[in-house]
Amino acid sequence: AVITLRALARTDTTESMVFSFTFLLAVGAGLLSIPGWTPVLWAHWPLLAGIGLLGSLGQHFITEAFRNAPASVVTPFEYTALLWGVLLDLVVWGVLPGAVTLVGGAIVIGAGLYLIRREAGLRSRDDEPLQRRRPADAVQVDDQRPVLPDPGNHERGPLRLLPAQHA
Repeated sequence: AVITLRALARTDTTESMVFSFTFLLAVGAGLLSIPGWTPVLWAHWPLLAGIGLLGSLGQHFITEAFRNAPASVVTPFEYTALLWGVLLDLVVWGVLPGAVTLVGGAIVIGAGLYLIRREAGLRSRDDEPLQRRRPADAVQVDDQRPVLPDPGNHERGPLRLLPAQHA
């Protein structure tokens, strides 16, 4: 979803992305609700309108967050949704999640945090100057860019240039 959002952010407004997401979600949820549909009571419409408004605002702000900040910064805040869900279940219905739900949530959060940390490490490695991360068998040729032996030639045959160093 984050990759799709980043791609769409180049051409679409936040409002159009939120509308598209909400529309598709409403159609999907509507289709799934057909078998057990019961009419909505008039007293429930204000609650549904409030949920819709708050949900749209939340979606707008999370879309803006992913548009303007790295995913590694925003994603940990998304994981708080699991905690909010548990708290709302406890407050509204007095229900705590079972052991399987807690283990599943821990796996999801742990995997996400691992990926965030790994991506942050890869990003910082890419930002290092070339001299500090140059492979051991790279050689400098006349103050030009470092070159590496071609991996297909075991006798240190034709050399290939490494990417240019950015100052």
